Amino acid sequence: MRLYITVETTSRELDAKILLACCAAEAGFDVIIGLEDMVRRLCRFSDPGIFFDKSLHSEYPVLFKQLKKLGYLVAVSDEEGLAGDFDQYCKFGVGEGVADTVDMIFAWGEMHRQLIYKAMPEYAGFVIEAGNPRMDILGAELRLFFNSKVQEIKKEYGDFILVNTRYGFSNNVIGGEEFKKRILRGDLGEKVDYLLDFYDFEEALWNEFLKMTELLSRRYPDRNIILRPHPSESIDRWQTALHALENVKVIREGNVHPWILASDMLIHNGCSTAIEALLLDVPCVCYRPILSEKCDVVLPNLVSYNVYDINGLCSFVESPLIYSTFDKKEGWKRILKKYIFSITGRKSVEIIVDGLIELSRKKTKRNIVVSSSMRCAGYASHIWRVIRYALRKKYKRSEIKLNSKWIPCSLEKFEGIVRGYGFYNSKFNELDVSSAYYDCFRIRKKLR
Repeated sequence: MRLYITVETTSRELDAKILLACCAAEAGFDVIIGLEDMVRRLCRFSDPGIFFDKSLHSEYPVLFKQLKKLGYLVAVSDEEGLAGDFDQYCKFGVGEGVADTVDMIFAWGEMHRQLIYKAMPEYAGFVIEAGNPRMDILGAELRLFFNSKVQEIKKEYGDFILVNTRYGFSNNVIGGEEFKKRILRGDLGEKVDYLLDFYDFEEALWNEFLKMTELLSRRYPDRNIILRPHPSESIDRWQTALHALENVKVIREGNVHPWILASDMLIHNGCSTAIEALLLDVPCVCYRPILSEKCDVVLPNLVSYNVYDINGLCSFVESPLIYSTFDKKEGWKRILKKYIFSITGRKSVEIIVDGLIELSRKKTKRNIVVSSSMRCAGYASHIWRVIRYALRKKYKRSEIKLNSKWIPCSLEKFEGIVRGYGFYNSKFNELDVSSAYYDCFRIRKKLR
C-alpha cells in the first residue's frame, strides 16, 4: 500500500521521518515523503493509500475530507502534541471536524492521549500511545547517526554554549508587526486576546535573551556562543543585533540534534529542544527573567534547571554539571515518561509501523464519480503548476517564496540520509530511493 508522509520543518522532522519511512518501506509500504504542501498536492492525483499527517489543527479537516472521498485512510502523529494544558490544546491543537475524518491518531504518551480523549471522547478506541520518531533518534543506539556532523561542528566552532530561541510570533519571518496585524485581521474569536498576550510575552523575552547574550559574550570572551533561532523566526533580526560580538554566531542550519550534542550546554526558555538535550545527556538551563502563568511553555521548563536572573545563569555556565546531577536528570526523565511513551521500551517507529499495518487492513469507501473528478482537477492543477514553473525558469522570474521551515533537499542528499541509517538496519541500504514530485521522494523495496 502507498504511504504518504508529510514534513513541515526540515530541522525538526526530516531525519526522524526518513527513519520512519525506511522502516515502513521495509515492512512493505510504498512510501512518498516530502514537503507537506507538495505531498498534499501529489495525493490529489496519485494512487490512494494512507495519508500520515502531522497535526489535528483546524485547517486540516477539510483536506482530510477530500482525501477520504479519494479513498485514503488518514493517520496523524501530532507534532505539537506535547502540550499539557487542555484549554490551550483545544483552542490551538484540535480543529472542528477532526473526529469525522481521522482513522488513527498516534499520541506522544499518556498526557497527550488524555487530552485527545477529553477533546474527542469518540476517539477512545483509535488512539495509540507511540511517542515520536524524533525521540527515537536521540537514544544511544541511534544517535550514532549524528557522529560525523557533531565532529564537523566541533572542528569548526570548538567548545561553545548553544542558545536556542523560539520567538515565532514577535520575531516571525514576515516581521513581528505584520504577524500581529494578521492576528488582528484573522477570524480568531476568543483566541485573539491570548495570542496578543503571547506576542507581547515573546517580544519581552526576545529582548531579555538579546541582553543575556551580550552579557555572556562580554563576561566570557574566550567562549563561543551560538544562537540558533526557531525555523519560524527571522534570522536577520538576530544577526543585525549581534553582529558586533566576535564570539557570537547566529546559525540555523540542519538538524538541531548534532548542534546540541556538540555543545557544552543549552540555554533556552520554553523550547522543546530542552527535552532533546535531556535525552542526549547535555546540560540544559532554562533562563526565566520573566514569568507568565498564562504564556509560559510548561514541559520544557519542567525538565530543565531553572534560573531567574543573570547571576544564576552565570553560575550554571561556570559549573553546569553541578546543576545537572544524575538524580536531577532521572527525576526529569520520570516527568517526561508521562508525556513521551517511547523513552523506554519499543521504539516509536516500530509502534507506528505496526499501527499503520493494522490500519491498512481497513476497508475504505470511495465514490468513483466524485474521486475521478477530484483527481482530474488535481492533475489539471499539477499541469498548470508545471507550465508556470517552466515559464518562470525561461523568463528568469522570481520563484515561489521559499518556505522558511523547509530546506530544499537534493535526491543525492536525501538518499545519503537513508543510507546513513544503514548501521541501524543494513536492509535500508538495499531500499530503492527516487524522486516522486517537487520536494518529494519515494522509498520502497527494490523490485525483484
